[in-house]
Amino acid sequence: MHIIGIRKTILEKHPWLAVNVMKAFIKAKELCWYELGQIGHLFTSLPWGVAEFADTRALMGEDYWSYGLEANRHVLSPSRAITTSRGLSARKVSPEELFAPRPAI
Repeated sequence: MHIIGIRKTILEKHPWLAVNVMKAFIKAKELCWYELGQIGHLFTSLPWGVAEFADTRALMGEDYWSYGLEANRHVLSPSRAITTSRGLSARKVSPEELFAPRPAI
């Protein structure tokens, strides 16, 4: 759905940032899934929100807003050609280059 970008210069100064941003988005998604599935709570303006949420998950899978490289490789790989053909990128960037390296433990 979206990509969050963090400048390399910022990651060089704050190597923990990418992991913490990812954790924050994962937590936000957990809260979103919980709230969307609550019967009797109108978290959106959709009249059949709970039923629509259940139908969407049945159709698209439990985690249709997946995060991370491996879960999105099938989308990221073909999009490289689109970004270069439309002049958004000077070269085809590998999917791995779009993600911050894992910090050493």
